[in-house]
Amino acid sequence: MAANPLIKWGAALLTPADSRRCYGRRPVAARAESNVTPACGPEVEGAMTEPAATPAIPDHLRHLPVVGGLAVPAIAARLSTGARLFGTPDDAVRQHMLTERRCQVCARPLDTPLVLLLRDRDLTRQCTAEPALHEACMRYATAACPMIAGRMTHYRSSVRNLRGEAEHGPDVQERLGRPAEPWHAVWLDGYQVITDPEIGITVASFAGVEPVRREQVFKPAGWIDEADIQDMLAPLKAMFGDWTRPPTP
Repeated sequence: MAANPLIKWGAALLTPADSRRCYGRRPVAARAESNVTPACGPEVEGAMTEPAATPAIPDHLRHLPVVGGLAVPAIAARLSTGARLFGTPDDAVRQHMLTERRCQVCARPLDTPLVLLLRDRDLTRQCTAEPALHEACMRYATAACPMIAGRMTHYRSSVRNLRGEAEHGPDVQERLGRPAEPWHAVWLDGYQVITDPEIGITVASFAGVEPVRREQVFKPAGWIDEADIQDMLAPLKAMFGDWTRPPTP
């Protein structure tokens, strides 16, 4: 039997009692842990924006290690030194969470509706390599993650050396140095685990599934999307008619 990659995080994450729902918990003060590497550091060139308030850690995430006042998500790579790497998913853990329907933040079994965090292209293709989350964990993640909370303007510009102790996620090269992009939350009753036919990796697919709910959780300053274009065109359409539609025969 293959080893469970979550064992690296401790037996507390694997007990049946941890399947309780993650809602309505009281935020608690963060506890310090020094042996954690943050996602953003000197190697991120000019990526940080002005500081924002650190979100309180909810009680249901108090089992996670903490650095700089932020809970380290369970999907983050962990080295033999004990260092946990913000912003660097362990791909074995990622795949396990996808197939076992576990939350990428707290590692507990998912409730329904579950939530997927998606970039624009994930939304278009109706699949993502990112594991799902509980709604409460998603709310914390979107406030804590510097890329989604708007505290970083670009992804990391270099790949961390994992010393052969973990594998990088499938899109690590694709994200290097890229500017921040919009993120969406999609609530679903479930997803299918498939192998992406384009790039051959394990993904969560919701093709043909009607979302329970959808919400844009982040859009970078200055980003123009289709909705913005339609808003800009609305006054002209009101004056001259909608020329974007084909003429009626």
